[in-house]
Amino acid sequence: MSRHGKSVSRNPGSNRGPTQKFVSQPSKRLRPCSDSDVSQNLSQDLQELSDLLDNLSKNEDLVEQAASLILNKPALRNNILDKLVSDTNDLKSRTRNIEDRLDDLEQYSRKLCLKFSGIPENIDEDTDTLILNTVNNFLLPPEHNKLDKFAICNSHRLGPPRRHGQTRPRDIIVRFVRYRDRASVYNNKKNLKGFNDNKNNGYRIFVNEALTRRRSVLFSKARQVVRSGEAKGTWTYDGKIYLRRNDGKKVIVRSAQIQPGKCSGQFGHL
Repeated sequence: MSRHGKSVSRNPGSNRGPTQKFVSQPSKRLRPCSDSDVSQNLSQDLQELSDLLDNLSKNEDLVEQAASLILNKPALRNNILDKLVSDTNDLKSRTRNIEDRLDDLEQYSRKLCLKFSGIPENIDEDTDTLILNTVNNFLLPPEHNKLDKFAICNSHRLGPPRRHGQTRPRDIIVRFVRYRDRASVYNNKKNLKGFNDNKNNGYRIFVNEALTRRRSVLFSKARQVVRSGEAKGTWTYDGKIYLRRNDGKKVIVRSAQIQPGKCSGQFGHL
């Protein structure tokens, strides 16, 4: 009603509430969002989600609200997924680094050790004496000083006692007192070839480094690669696994992903 007491007809659209006004102006609603607007909205969504998660233990209904917020906000969902993937990859990288360092430490602790395979096993045996007899009689050259019991720190069979009917002897692991003696034994292991080739002997003896479980698996794969013809040879020294490529180049096997039939004989990735 006007100030003169007469009613004045108004445009029906002039009495719209806030919602009607918003709907009637789609141009303002559909205006393109700037990067700052998207960033601000994402920050607000993240803060809202953080507040919901903080109170999950107090109100179980907030679980549905948090899930609904994630599902209905594609930008928020993608941001969370990207963060999870990044954190997961970072954790995997750190885990691999820790595993590598632990394996290096374990292998270093075996620096003075060697593993003897094939020596017959008897009840109430003295493994120190068995090792010394093998080393002095079949392995070290005549001009080399013989080793005595003081050269060995300790020795024992690996694994549980043999069951009834098992004939294969367990390996013997030996820890030498001095690295020089250990190196002399390992460097002369090729002298066992004459003993092993003698058909009059009822057994064969082999000497290997005491590798960690992880390196033993890797060395086994390297031997399979050699047998498949993709490399010329493989060996270990001081816990490192070496491989002679078909082009004659010597490389250190570092990757645990090598597979026979997939290496093309070059090993450029090692």
